Amino acid sequence: MRYFIGVVLCSFTFAAFGAGVVSACDYSGSDAGAKITNALADLPSTGGTVDARCQTGSSLAISSTVTISKPATVILGVGTYTGSVGSSGPVFSLTSAGASLVGTSPQATIVTTSTGGNGVDTGDDTTIKNLTLRGTNGSVTSTYATGINSGDADNVRVENVVVEQWANMGLNTGGSPTRWMITNSTFRDNKNDGVFIASGGSGNIVSNCTFRDNAAIGIDTNSDLTTISNNYLYNNGYGGYASGDNFGIFIGGASNCTVTGNTVERTHGQGIIVKCAGSECTANYNTITGNSVKGGCSSTCSTQDGIALDGSSSGTLKGNYIGSNTLTGLVRSGIEVDGGVATVQENRILGNQAFNNATGIECGGNNAVDNTVALNTMLGNTTAESYPSGTRTQHYMNKITTSNATVDLGNAEFQSPMKITSSGGTELHVLSTGGSYGNFKFYVDSAGNLHLYDLNRSGEVFSMSANDTIQTNVLFNRAVGVSGTTARIYSGSGNPGFAANLGSIYLKTGGGTGSTFWVKETDDGGTTGWVAK
Repeated sequence: MRYFIGVVLCSFTFAAFGAGVVSACDYSGSDAGAKITNALADLPSTGGTVDARCQTGSSLAISSTVTISKPATVILGVGTYTGSVGSSGPVFSLTSAGASLVGTSPQATIVTTSTGGNGVDTGDDTTIKNLTLRGTNGSVTSTYATGINSGDADNVRVENVVVEQWANMGLNTGGSPTRWMITNSTFRDNKNDGVFIASGGSGNIVSNCTFRDNAAIGIDTNSDLTTISNNYLYNNGYGGYASGDNFGIFIGGASNCTVTGNTVERTHGQGIIVKCAGSECTANYNTITGNSVKGGCSSTCSTQDGIALDGSSSGTLKGNYIGSNTLTGLVRSGIEVDGGVATVQENRILGNQAFNNATGIECGGNNAVDNTVALNTMLGNTTAESYPSGTRTQHYMNKITTSNATVDLGNAEFQSPMKITSSGGTELHVLSTGGSYGNFKFYVDSAGNLHLYDLNRSGEVFSMSANDTIQTNVLFNRAVGVSGTTARIYSGSGNPGFAANLGSIYLKTGGGTGSTFWVKETDDGGTTGWVAK
């Protein structure tokens, strides 16, 4: 009877876990990690599954790195696994293609460390999902203290993972990463970047993730063809390891990336930035569309722009497309195109909305060439647009409401009409910085009357009432010039006795027969020679 029961129990265990599945609790070991390691050793080289869901509780110890060196899956239980493997060793290491580390859920399964090493080191063709990786909250500042770390792995899947409180980065792909898929995960409270995608790779995806309160950059990609979509980023860049690494999304020397559908709030620097650093560096043909970038901080966000093409370092930023984004409440510019050092050319800024920023759109720098700013809407900005320098900025069909305080169009070239809508009592200034001329103010009063002032001379030079058209009743408050001559048309209530050129005409408003219409016949440029007709 005893033998029969033993056979039945053995058969039941096999059926519950399936072929190639072993339970960690069936193996000896000094702690939870050792039992998992011994269970892995018992799997064939072709792999299988170690089910550690039998391990539960808040004190599941791992004193030596658990290495998954076969195409095996380790399923962790409901509890907290605490590694004490040293400052350079990871708690788990996935070294074989096909290796997977899977928790029950991020709320139920927590992997942490007491000695400051990495959470998980991973290699090619691996998966990490359904768990929380928790660092030491900065109490250990080892350079190894990264949640997920790789040397140069490809085809890594990170799904439904919370990565938090690491003294270095949340996730570091290592050099030349390709086809990482990071989805539905949260990266928060890390002391460096939330996610760092190194240079030399391509085809990586970061999608539907949350990035909060990371001290440096939320998402930092340096690889071409990266897709960053539908993520939420809040309060990143408040004080990173590297000075100035205070961005929400950073495209560093990468081309053909897509950044779309993200919400970026309260970043301490630029919400989304494209930048180069080096004469051979290029950041070309990136697409940034459909994102919402909001401000939300002041004293610690003095460099805060919504979206920036940053040419403050050498390199080339060419052919980038910024379209259909909403930029709201930024300390500096909604969109900044800076050609100060790098060559910034043939970029398109189309169909964006900039509301209540210091500047709606700014495009400047001597190396900003042949950029297009069109079909954008600017409302409530201190300065709607600013073009302090640069060459051949094509500017057309932007809608600018004059609730913006000023519009500085500098060197912009108008290829077709710009629409400016004005509420009663606002002013539009056309200023020249090259001399004492060309300083004009357009003013529409509350009754809809249009006035033109020459601010360098004496007051109003033109006005037209709301009921007038250009064909009738146009009122000129100073002399009217006649094309091709120096003659002018004047009016007044008394006899003319002022200097004028030959051929000028004077209309006396209080004159009678023979004294209403006057012509300047002699004394060219002098005060005499007026003859009544």
